[in-house]
This record gives sequence, structure tokens and C-alpha cells, in this order.
Amino acid sequence: MRFGLLLAATAASLLLGGLAGCSSSYDDGSLTARVAALEARLDEVESDNLDLQAALLDLASKDDLAGYATAADVAATYATKADLDGLATADALAGYATKADLEGLATEEELAGYATTADLEGYATTADIAGVVDEDALAAALAGYASTSDLAAYALASELTAYAKTSDLAAYAKTSDLSAYATVTLLGQYAKTSDLAGYATTASLAGYATTASLDAYATVASLADYAKTADLAGFLTADDLDGYATTASLAGYATTASLDAYATVASLAEYAKTADLAGYVKATDLSATLDGYATDAELTAAVADLASDADLAAALTDVVTTTDLTDALDAYASDADLANALTDVVTTGDLGAALGDYATADDVTTALAGYVSETALGTTLAGYATTGALSGVGSRLTTLEDEAARVIGESLTLGVPSSQFADLDAALAWLSRRRIAAGATVTIQLEDGSYTLSGSLRFQHPDGARVEIRGNAADRGLVTLHFAQTHGVVVDASALGLLADLTIEGDYTVGDDEAASTYGVFADNGGYVNAENVAVSGFSYGVLGSMGAVLRFSGTTSGNLFDGAYVSNDSVLYAPEAVAVDNGRTGFGAYNGSHMNIRAVTAERNGQYGVYAFDDSSAYAPGVSARNNGYAGVGANLASSAVVPNAILTGNQTHGLEAYYGSVLSASDSEASLNRLHGALIEVGSTLVALRITASNNGASGIFADIGATVDAYGALASSNGDHGVYAGHGSHARVGTATLSSNGQWGSYAAIGSSVDATGATANSNLGGLYAGIGSATDASGATVNGNSSYATLPSRTADNLLYSVIDN
Repeated sequence: MRFGLLLAATAASLLLGGLAGCSSSYDDGSLTARVAALEARLDEVESDNLDLQAALLDLASKDDLAGYATAADVAATYATKADLDGLATADALAGYATKADLEGLATEEELAGYATTADLEGYATTADIAGVVDEDALAAALAGYASTSDLAAYALASELTAYAKTSDLAAYAKTSDLSAYATVTLLGQYAKTSDLAGYATTASLAGYATTASLDAYATVASLADYAKTADLAGFLTADDLDGYATTASLAGYATTASLDAYATVASLAEYAKTADLAGYVKATDLSATLDGYATDAELTAAVADLASDADLAAALTDVVTTTDLTDALDAYASDADLANALTDVVTTGDLGAALGDYATADDVTTALAGYVSETALGTTLAGYATTGALSGVGSRLTTLEDEAARVIGESLTLGVPSSQFADLDAALAWLSRRRIAAGATVTIQLEDGSYTLSGSLRFQHPDGARVEIRGNAADRGLVTLHFAQTHGVVVDASALGLLADLTIEGDYTVGDDEAASTYGVFADNGGYVNAENVAVSGFSYGVLGSMGAVLRFSGTTSGNLFDGAYVSNDSVLYAPEAVAVDNGRTGFGAYNGSHMNIRAVTAERNGQYGVYAFDDSSAYAPGVSARNNGYAGVGANLASSAVVPNAILTGNQTHGLEAYYGSVLSASDSEASLNRLHGALIEVGSTLVALRITASNNGASGIFADIGATVDAYGALASSNGDHGVYAGHGSHARVGTATLSSNGQWGSYAAIGSSVDATGATANSNLGGLYAGIGSATDASGATVNGNSSYATLPSRTADNLLYSVIDN
């Protein structure tokens, strides 16, 4: 507008100036020529001005450049390549032991079979049995056992003190303990945190312009064809250009050349990002974590005189192990056995003190007359456990303690990847060996990244309802599970409490008809999955439940070969506000006695149906948006039902609503418009209840009921359709009282071949014909308004059994 006003003012000034300068000596021809020249000049000015406007519109204003960094900003914040020279390398780790350095040392498991001093505490020593058994009896009893001299070749406990015990090695790392740590060799190729101290990360560069993002901005060379200030004299003033960037105002902004010394995304590709280093140990972490551990050199010095595995194996070849001792000494009495056996034995000293004179056999018999005999004692204690019977109790208690240790009693989070779990399979394997107590939840938190899995992620856990697998709640696209031509997440006869905030991808695209069937999220055999904020694409079926499964899904399922979300064989799908778009067959489908509760879903651009219930199945989908699908927006077939009030069913390639073979549709207050054929097609004994439905601008009829169908569309609006507003044929019945049936290409309502239409109080204006009752049919037009139809107001057939009530002149 500013340029237009300037041109008008300039033209007026030139015209008035030219006229004022004309004297009466000029003839009319000269004046005409002068005016023509001025008009030509104005045309040139107008053309130049339009070119200038177009050029200036392509230039950035100061406001447009407000979010971009200046050269000074970049220099102050980002490191140059030169700044990286001389930084520390991975040599800082050279003093730590590697896995190879520890391989010659004995582990706890390898020493587990050897007896310690503590293991021998229950056995009697020579001193313990001195005087208990006489020498001859002892010699006879021990004839088959080794004597002290026989054991001379074996090591004593005191002789083994120089060797490391299990407890002595507790402070040392085993090979298995270090399996999650990176070796010096492996870390040598990665940058440490200190090495990257001066470098920009992807996150910190997010707000700055890259070389590529500056391609759209003009350079000095590309502005050569544009007018300079001198060229614009007389056209635009400084005020006119206020708000646009000048050369001077761009002086502080970075040019392509001034960014040459700075690192680009491409040049940083070989450096590790923070996310890449998530599973690795930093030098500072090692120095703190391993502070109390021996270095390679210290271990070498400390264990120089210690026996290796081979030394121990050779030295202890003939040494008795705990197991050997247990077997060999099984017939010997332990301290406890001796104590029990000798409880009532009287020693000589006892007799001397107690009896003064030695007792005779008769004295003993008399003294013990009231005591229980050994035979009687055996009878009395027959139901009690003996020492031998209790021998397994200890091991059973140990088993129970182990089982208790494998129960997770409090909620915890497992990071993946981490030093504990390299990948998702490792975390699930660890969890599979444990139970989860009621009230506790185990969360597997996936770090940002793309995870490619060669096989399906099959989840089965007795406490699966207490397990959560989570990605990034702020952006589910930052965590992707990619499955190569296989099923995705499979839950069979189990439960998965939560699968959330991530993307699940397969390898297929719509049209790969020869591909093997794969499922993105699959619950089977009564399985249960709760998937929240999940995107699924690239499978045969995006989300699938079968054989009594229950699926909860929120998110998007798109680009799958067949159905986006699909349940069959008595399964249930809950998917409020979910999205199913661009799938090869159906957006949301229920088959073989299944049910869907999918309120306010979006089902658009799918190859066949937006929402489809088949074979005694049902769908509850209030507020559904089913647009531009290859067949119908919502379909029900073979005694199925769909409840879709307040639905938007537009732009579909056949019908907005479709019901076959005894099915029922409920779609009150819905809109079924702009569909290629009918707004609603109801056939073969099916029923439509659609009070106040809008069925307009469809290619064929607004509502088409045929072959024993029933329609209740009281208060409907069926207008501007290519054929009829409402059609009932072959024994069908339509109730369209108070409906508006106008501006349709054929009839407002059409009853044919034994059918009936209740159009009481309806309005049927501006159609080819108003109300029609054909062969054996009837239309009740009581109180109807029928005006302005181009051919007929009403047209009953000529046979006696055809009825058209309240015929009104057109």
C-alpha cells in the first residue's frame, strides 16, 4: 500500500508540473505528446517499482533476523577446531587393570568347593574325643580311616593361610564384575568428557544457524542485480524502508565466510555426543569409583607370591574338600552328637562323688527303676524327628532365603542402556528371574535413540501388570524400536502394565502385499497391553489383539499394510482419541465377536474403512472423524453394531455409513456429507438410528435403505444430494418426520417395491420431485411442506394398493 500511494503522488506531481510548465504558445499536439511521454515514464516507474517491491519482499527484515546468531555470538560461545589441539587423550586410563589382566586370578566360584576353617567347626578334634572311646575300640572303629600320619602329605589349615580365601578376594573385581566396563583399548577411540569440554553439543547448537540454513539468505554477490540507494533516488525514502535490514544493520551478523573456522554438524560427526557416551565410564568416574581398587601394577605386586588357579589346582589335588570331609566323616560323631550321646553317661569321678561307695549292679537296677528304658524311649519318641531327619532343613531355609531375595518389594527404575543393562533384552532377562510384590512397580526407562531388534520383543511375566517400559514423554519420536521384518512387542497370555512414549517401526510400506504378516503391538491368548502415546507403523497390523485379549491404545497407527488397530476372537480394544491414518485396509476394526470402545478417534485416508465391525462385533465410537477413506467411513456387517453419535463422515469413496446383514448403526447428530455415493447405505435387514443426521452433498442419496432395512432419521437434513434425499426399497421402512429433504437431484423421499416412508411434518422443496410412493409402497406426508419441486410435488403409483397420504400441490 505504501508503494502504491508513493506512485500515485509521484504521478500526480509529474502531471501537474508538466501542465504548469506549458505556455499558450504550445499547441494541443505538443501538450498531448508531453502528457503521453509522462504517462510512458509513469509506466516505467510503475514497472521498476513492482520489481523493487518483489525484491524487497524476499529480503529479511531486522525482526526476521532477531533469532539468529551474530558472528560475535558464535565466536563467544563455540569452540573452533584449533581449540581442540593438545587436549588429553585416553592415556589417563593406562594405570587401570583390563579384563585380560585379571584372567589369571581365581574367582569366588572357583574357590567355592574348598573348605575354610569355619566349615570344620562342627567336627570333633582329637582333644574332643580323648577319653571318650577306649583306645582299642577307637583303633577298630578307625581302621578304615586315615590316621594323622596318613594325612601328613596333606596341607593343614595353618599351611593354607598364605593362600587367599574367598573373603580375602572380596575387595577384588572378578572378570564378570568388570564385564560392563570399557577396556582401555575400547575407550581409546572415544573422546572423554574432558576432551570435549570446549566443544558444542547438538543440543547447545539447536538455536543457531547452520551453513545450510543460511542458503536462503542473500549474499553480496546475489544482490548485484538489485538497485542501490543511488538507483532508488526519487522512488523510496528511508522512512519507506524502515523495518528492513540495511548493510550496516547486518554488520554484526555472521556470514558464510566468518563461520569457516567453526565446527559444523558434519565435522562433529566423528566426535561422541553426550547421548553416545551414556553407557561409558568417564575418566573422572573411574578415578572416583575405582579409588579403593588396585591398579594393574599394584595387583601384579600384591599377588606376585599368591597361587594362581593352576597353582592351587596342583597344590590342592589331594586336599580334602568340604564335600569330601562331609562324606568321609559322616559316620563320625560331631560335637553335638557326642554331647547328646554322653548326656546321661556317668564318669568315674561322678560316681565317686555321688555314691561315696561304688554302686553294685543291684544298686543301679534299684536306682534306675523309675527311669524309661531305651525300648520304651524309642516308642515314646517314635513321632519325633531324629537328627538325620532334620539334615535338609538348613538347605531348605537357604532356598527360601534365595527365593525371598528374588522378590522386588519396592518400586525401581532400570535404565537402558546402562552399565547394568546393555539393551532391553538384558533388562527383561534380569526381570524374568524375579517376582514383583503387590504395590511395587518396575520401570524400564529407555534412553533417547533408535534400537534395532533382530527378533520380536516377547514379554511374559507373572507380574507383568506391574512392569512399565517408557521412552520420552516430551517427544515419543526420540525413542524408536525398529523391528526388521518381524513382530514388534508381543504379550502372550500375560500382561504389560504400560508401554509408553515411544515409536515402534517395521520395514513394510502400504502395497507390500507379498510380505509376511507382522504385528507392531500384539496381545494374544487373553494377554493385556496398555500402550500410551505410542506411534506404530510399517507392519501388517499396527495394533492387534486376539483370542480374548484386551488392548488399551492411545497414539497413532499409520502406514500399516492392512489394519491400523484390530481385535478379533472375543477381544476388546480401548483407544480413546487415538489416530489411525493411511493404513492399507481399515483404521479401527473389530472381528469375530470383538468390541471396540474408541471415542473421539480419527480414522482417515485408510484403504477401505475408517471404523469397521464384522461378524457379531461392536464399536462404540462417539465423535469419530472418519474422512477420505477408500470405502466407507463407518461400516457394520454380519449382525454387528456401531454407535457413532456426533460423528464426522465425509469425503469417503463409497458411503459415510454402511450396514449389511442384520447390523445396527446409531449415528444421531452426525454429519454424513460429501461422500462419493450415499451418506448412509443400510441393507439386508439392517437398522440405522440417526436422529437429526445431516446427509448432504453426497454423490447418490443422502440415506439409502434397501432389502428389509429400517431407518429412523427423525429431524434429518438430507439436501443437495445427487439422487434422493431418502430412499426406501424392497420392503424397507424409513422414518423421516420433520426432516428437511430439499435441493436433491431426484426425489426428496422415494418409497419403492413394498416399502414405506413416514415423512410427517417433513419439508421437501426444490427437488426434481417432492415425495414418491412406488409399486406396493406408501408415504405418509401428513403435515408435510412440498414446494418448488421442478416436476412433481407427490407422485403415487396408479395401483390400488399404493397409498400416498395428504397429497399437496407443487
